[in-house]
Amino acid sequence: MDKDTINSGKELQKKIGYGINDFIVFTYADYFERLQKLDLTWEQRELIMTLWARYCGLELSKSLLNND
Repeated sequence: MDKDTINSGKELQKKIGYGINDFIVFTYADYFERLQKLDLTWEQRELIMTLWARYCGLELSKSLLNND
């Protein structure tokens, strides 16, 4: 959700100029998506889902915080 940060990363990627694969803008969503593709146990997947909820499930957090 932090579009400014992603755009800053992309600008830095352009300035480095070594090539698209030398500097990768990698979001939490990218990270969790790649992790879920690994051969993991259910417990490992559950931990990853918990981390996803913390860092990417912002709508879940907002609904909890607004529920007085």
